[in-house]
Amino acid sequence: MRSICVAETALAVRAAGAVGGVLSGAATVAALLVLEYSPEFSAASTELTAWALLFFAMGLSGFAMVKIIVQAFYALHETRAPVIVATISLSLNIILNFLFFHPLRNGGPALATSLSAVFDVVALTTIFRWRFGAIGMREVCRSGWKFGAAAAVMGGVTWWLIHVPGFYSGSLTHRAVALLATIVVSTVTYFGSAFLMRVREINEVWSIYYP
Repeated sequence: MRSICVAETALAVRAAGAVGGVLSGAATVAALLVLEYSPEFSAASTELTAWALLFFAMGLSGFAMVKIIVQAFYALHETRAPVIVATISLSLNIILNFLFFHPLRNGGPALATSLSAVFDVVALTTIFRWRFGAIGMREVCRSGWKFGAAAAVMGGVTWWLIHVPGFYSGSLTHRAVALLATIVVSTVTYFGSAFLMRVREINEVWSIYYP
């Protein structure tokens, strides 16, 4: 039972971190769009990178959460289910790659990988619940809604900053400073909003560093 409790807390914290990963992905796209590093990295290259990153971002929660769920199985000395699910997920990934590659171009493999990760999470959490009991997904979903609201507020602030007249124009140094300011303001907005909504994972992470 202790392993289940630990898995519940870790899963909730990792889910919160996944939302933060979306913020990092958005910042990466912004950097590519604002700071075109060299003539070889053209606008077309930026578009292709942003297109693939869009589909990878959809699976960030799955990529993060599956690590915790698999460890919960291992802590309970159950290795068969994760291996079987991983095998099915790999097969699904290959099939989806063939289906998505032509219509979505380089976004196809990214979407296939994300959907496979989501399948992993759904399958493993379902099996875990059947065999060992609840893993705390209700609390994770409740926190997820709050983090989603915080991300929406952050998105609104970021959108406003990007569209301030002249904010991203000028020299490379000016644009770099504007990008840094956008990242800082967006990050503070995101975590500040989550704190005001009393997301319990924020307090849990805070207590780790400041007990």
